[in-house]
Amino acid sequence: MDIKDLEDANEAIAMLKELDLPISVEQLGKRQILETKYLDEVLLPQIQSYIQSLVGQLHKPFSLVVDYEYGMPVLVRIAQKTKLKDDVNLSKPKIGTTRSGVSNVYSSGRILDEWKRFIESLPDKNPIYKYTFTQSYHSLSKLLRVMQSGEMMKYTSSLFKILKLPATGKLSPTKFMEMLEPEQFVQEKTKDGTISRVVLWSQTQKVGNKYDGTRIKVFKEDGITPVMVDKVRKIKEGQWTLKRFCELMAQKEYFANLHLNKRN
Repeated sequence: MDIKDLEDANEAIAMLKELDLPISVEQLGKRQILETKYLDEVLLPQIQSYIQSLVGQLHKPFSLVVDYEYGMPVLVRIAQKTKLKDDVNLSKPKIGTTRSGVSNVYSSGRILDEWKRFIESLPDKNPIYKYTFTQSYHSLSKLLRVMQSGEMMKYTSSLFKILKLPATGKLSPTKFMEMLEPEQFVQEKTKDGTISRVVLWSQTQKVGNKYDGTRIKVFKEDGITPVMVDKVRKIKEGQWTLKRFCELMAQKEYFANLHLNKRN
């Protein structure tokens, strides 16, 4: 790619910021696409070539992780390569793991289907829209601001109605948080005090340790049915996506039904 295209996109956005003028979703989306091309076509080949020149005397395999955030120093670390080993039961086929179809009680098939239909309904001729609806945003506030902009509401209003959310374009982060159930928050201590973090629930197969330290997946007595355990994952800054937003509404529905059943 021509690096000047990315430089021009950055300069145009910087100029709009200086003049305190609005920056369109299309401009931001174009820059994101150019940045992705830069990573794939310029940065990665150069890094690969440079590292290759340094590792000629190494026999130990390793994986590198590069953490980058705008305005922050680049962090590079070695990630430990691990491989989980399972006990092999030759008399029984291994079925029923999470990857082979064990249902996640916290996932809504209905909302996932609606999400797929929503993505498939976007115009193919303009990839900016699909990129806008699938990229990650820094905060819930930013996500809602983009999804409820006049340009985007013609697509998201139908999705908001399916999620039983107001399609007025005025849903605030505070109002959205108030809609969630207590189970969808965890308390986190920070230097400024305790704050509530939104979490997503999931299920994964339980893993145990053998006497020799080998990690194995745990099954019920039949040797086929996996033992599932609950997991919660905090949604951090930079991890807000429209799909996660939909998942939160699906889990709100799940926990609300639990509360209703207990009362009945």
